[in-house]
Amino acid sequence: MSILVNAIYEQGQLRLSEALDLPDGQRVQVQIEPIDDLQVLKNLLGNTVIWASDDEDNDAWIESQGDELRTRLSGTGNLSDMIVDDRDETS
Repeated sequence: MSILVNAIYEQGQLRLSEALDLPDGQRVQVQIEPIDDLQVLKNLLGNTVIWASDDEDNDAWIESQGDELRTRLSGTGNLSDMIVDDRDETS
């Protein structure tokens, strides 16, 4: 069985983005692959955004949007719940 889960490295420890369905004491092997947040955002938004440039020097707006998205996703809810909430607020 293999589980893929995102984590954030803070103060010398990895904080998982979700709980794991593993028994206490289960030994696991961890492989660390840093995430390029800007590339993840571009992949997520894909063709829904007209990108001004692929030059990283001109990507300040994209980075700010990524920061906002990460902040919103770091709460206890998930993306689906946030979309439903936003739709309810605009209705």
